[in-house]
Amino acid sequence: MERRGKRARYNDSDEEFDNHGEGSSTQYGSTQQTSTQSTQKTSARSLDQDMNSEEMDRKIKDFVRYALACQFKKKSFRRDEINKKVLLDMSRYYGKALEGARKKLKTVFGMDIVELPVVKDKPAMMLNTQPSKGATSGVYMLRSHLKEIYTLPHIIERSPEEYEKAGLLYVILALIFVNERQVSSSELYSHLDRLHITKDSSFGEREKIIENFMRGGYIKRSKVSDEEGDEIEYNYIWGPKAMVEIPIQNIVEFITDVSRSGVMRRLEQLKSIIM
Repeated sequence: MERRGKRARYNDSDEEFDNHGEGSSTQYGSTQQTSTQSTQKTSARSLDQDMNSEEMDRKIKDFVRYALACQFKKKSFRRDEINKKVLLDMSRYYGKALEGARKKLKTVFGMDIVELPVVKDKPAMMLNTQPSKGATSGVYMLRSHLKEIYTLPHIIERSPEEYEKAGLLYVILALIFVNERQVSSSELYSHLDRLHITKDSSFGEREKIIENFMRGGYIKRSKVSDEEGDEIEYNYIWGPKAMVEIPIQNIVEFITDVSRSGVMRRLEQLKSIIM
C-alpha cells in the first residue's frame, strides 16, 4: 500500500512535470513568434524607408530638370507647379525636395534657386531684394552661383543678339535708376529716341522689346493716368527678376563706363578742333 502511494505520488509529480514542461514550451513558442513578427515589421519599415529615399532622389532629379528647363526658356516657376508636375503625391516633402535640388544645382551646375521678391509699385521698395516679413511670392528662378571670373565672355559664349538685348536692358535699368528709381513712359521713349532705338531700329519693334522685358520680370510698369483724350502714361520700375539677377553695383559700373567713354570722346573732339 505504501509503495502504491509512493507510485501515485510519483505519477502526480510526473503529471505536474509534464504540464509544466508543456507550459514552458508554449510560452517559448509565443515569444519566438513575437520576436519574428517584430523583425519582419522592422525589415518592412526599413524597406519602406529605402523605397522612400530612392523615390525622393528621383523627385529631386526631376525637380532639377524642371528648373533647368525653365531657365532655358528664361522663365520663372512656382511652388504649385513643382507640386503638380514633379512631386505629385509627395508634395508634402516639398521642403526636402527643394533643399536637395538646391544642393545638386550648386555642386553640379553652379546655380542656385532663389525666390523672387514681392515688388510693390512704390519705387522706394525697389532696392529691397528681400521679401517683406509674411510676404512670400512663391515664385522661383535660377541664378548663377559661379564667381565672376568663371562667367567672362571668353568662357561663356553668347550670341551677338543676346549681348544687344542685355545692353538695351542695362540702358533701360540705368535710366530707371538715375531717375529716382522710376521713369515715365514719355521720358523713357524720349531717351530711347536719342539713342536711335525706335520702331525701325536693329533691335526690332521697341514696344515688343519692352513687353518681353516685362514678361521676363526685368521691368514692371503701373498706369499713371487714364483720362479720356489723353495718351495713357505709365511708370516703369525694376522688376523682381532684375532685382535678384542684376546687382546694383553692375548698373553703377555700367553708368560710370558709359559716362567715362562719353567724356573721352568729347575730349578727343575738342583736341581735334583745337589742333
